[in-house]
Amino acid sequence: MSLAHPLATGRSAEEINAILSAAKLDKKDLLAVAQEIAFAEGFSGTQYRLVELPKEVAENIRVGNSLVFRGDSSDHAVLCTEQATYEIKEAETSNSLLIFEELAFPEQAQRTSRWSSDSSSASSKSPDSVSNLPIIPITAAGDKLPQDDDGGDAVLRDEEIVVRTIQDIVHSYFELKKITPNLSKIRNVLALTCYKGLGEDDDIPEVEFITLDKLLELIPASEGEITGYLKSIRVMECDGFLRLIDDSYLYRVFTLVNGLVDENSWRIDRIPKSVVIRTLISLEPPIVIEKIFEWFFCKNSEENEDIYCMKEDEICRFYGEVLLMPGGRFNVSEFMKIWQESVPEGLRVNVKQLEGTAVTNSHVTPPVIWYFPEHNLPDVVTDRFAVLFEAKPKWRLEEITPFLQNLPSCQSAGVLLTKFARVNTLNGVKYYSSKHSK
Repeated sequence: MSLAHPLATGRSAEEINAILSAAKLDKKDLLAVAQEIAFAEGFSGTQYRLVELPKEVAENIRVGNSLVFRGDSSDHAVLCTEQATYEIKEAETSNSLLIFEELAFPEQAQRTSRWSSDSSSASSKSPDSVSNLPIIPITAAGDKLPQDDDGGDAVLRDEEIVVRTIQDIVHSYFELKKITPNLSKIRNVLALTCYKGLGEDDDIPEVEFITLDKLLELIPASEGEITGYLKSIRVMECDGFLRLIDDSYLYRVFTLVNGLVDENSWRIDRIPKSVVIRTLISLEPPIVIEKIFEWFFCKNSEENEDIYCMKEDEICRFYGEVLLMPGGRFNVSEFMKIWQESVPEGLRVNVKQLEGTAVTNSHVTPPVIWYFPEHNLPDVVTDRFAVLFEAKPKWRLEEITPFLQNLPSCQSAGVLLTKFARVNTLNGVKYYSSKHSK
């Protein structure tokens, strides 16, 4: 609905007083301001959208932080704070809501002082007329309209009539629900420009390279969640662009670092970072070696800032992934032996280090293990369970949980298993299987 001109206004105090009398309202109990409602000029009914905010989101706004809508044309739009992502759903209201630029409510209202009957001193009737009048706070003893000049019934004067314009009418609002965003798309986007070493990306068109700002436009998630995911999948920023590191190249560089450790007989908790960079700078870019230390080493708190120690779980996991990625199923005992022999001396491998990356099946002879990364699974819950139970008919809770933690539903693994799986107990151990399996 669009109005070329505002609806006519201009009820006089006499007319309003007559309406009050007809309604049998006690004018002595009314405030000394009447708000006349009219549609704004050019009213269209599509200017505003209401959003119901959770407390934590409202607090974000109060402290001056911004909210951002994200997602490209193929995604459902989400609303993001700096660290969280919220799904947006539209809900209808039972009654239409009128949106005003300004409206006085009883608990907020102030009333004008008594006015002279001299019309020359009166302000014209307009949306700003109340602000032009001398006002005094309403008190418990002063919440009444003034009597007329003859001491008769309480009356409303023309000067005390204010026009309030309706800016919009809304019939629905948006609800927000916190979700775990789908971040697997990031890996797919950055895989097109995977970094494989100096001179290896000359054939990649420049238009394919992605900056952080561009990624924030493409991925429906908060900046904090996106940057956290970038760290987990080992992405570096090179010349302003985000580059996913090729696993084969990363393994090659790490082997150089580990070779230097062996050559100098350094303990795994006493590795001098500056010496490593200075030695290898002629072979590999310093930024790559810096990232190696960020991802696979940590500062030794008992030494100076240049002394680092190896992160056992991260390094063992990486070596395990490199061994499993070529494909196929491996005898578990043989794989564990090869895996242990491949990692740097002093580190101990454990199959738990491969949670969310590999699957073992001990119900076959011999037991086997294979590469099964969580990020390759479907995001739709039912489809994910179908793939999981096709890969392995029976799962223990600790085995399947890593593959259910990053779903957009934000529901715990226990809740999801209750809905989409059935449980059986075998030799005192609970196993989860498909609800439709025999």
